[in-house]
Amino acid sequence: MRPSEQIFMTQKYNVDFVFGENMERRVMNPKRPTASQTSACKRELPSTRISCNRNWPYQRRRSHTSLIESAAAYASKPKIKYELNQVEVVTGEESERNVLQINCNLFVFNKEKESWTERGHGYLRLNDTATKCNGPLRSRIVMRNHGNLKLILNSKIFKEMKLERANRRCVRITATDLADYSIKIFLVQGSAKDTVRLYAAIHHRLIALRSQKEQEQEWRCPKSEATVESHIRLLNSDSEDEEDDEMLLYPSKISDSTL
Repeated sequence: MRPSEQIFMTQKYNVDFVFGENMERRVMNPKRPTASQTSACKRELPSTRISCNRNWPYQRRRSHTSLIESAAAYASKPKIKYELNQVEVVTGEESERNVLQINCNLFVFNKEKESWTERGHGYLRLNDTATKCNGPLRSRIVMRNHGNLKLILNSKIFKEMKLERANRRCVRITATDLADYSIKIFLVQGSAKDTVRLYAAIHHRLIALRSQKEQEQEWRCPKSEATVESHIRLLNSDSEDEEDDEMLLYPSKISDSTL
């Protein structure tokens, strides 16, 4: 053994220590109260209890009533009525007219994963707004999620919108995505009756928008000079044909004019 280890071992076994001996010296005990202090505390106990009971909001009442009697007493107490102020909910659809509302699921197509991702479940609403007194209608589709009423779809119906029947319960449309305001493919899944109504309503509005666009283009684009000259020639030829018909029908007029 090394000399350092020998010194350590001798020191360890030379210590005069027995476990559990002289515990009173090693542990600090709180001071015990004297007899006079205990008697004073006993005299003060009732007053402290009374003060505690007075401060306690739910005092325990000793009663010998039965359960039926206590229930009848509780029912006879006047009920507290709380007046709640009515809060006006503003959705942004106050100036619009709701045309269609269906309960459905909404999915969006993810191009990167090439799969459908569910956006939520709720009510899809088709609203119309008139721009002028006799102006064209502007329509949009709005959908909010059930529960938290989060807006998951808000897109106008535009003439380039694609509308297809995926199956008897699904309608595929292209609409504006709220996440990045880009055009994405959405799938509306509902009952067969609701999807037929939705398809017919959107299809009717798309036809109206496209026909309106064609009319505006016709009014804006002026007619060329060649088309104007052709119209004049047609009018002149029609007038000459009418004169020839009069000469054939009324020869007396020709003789009078020659004389």
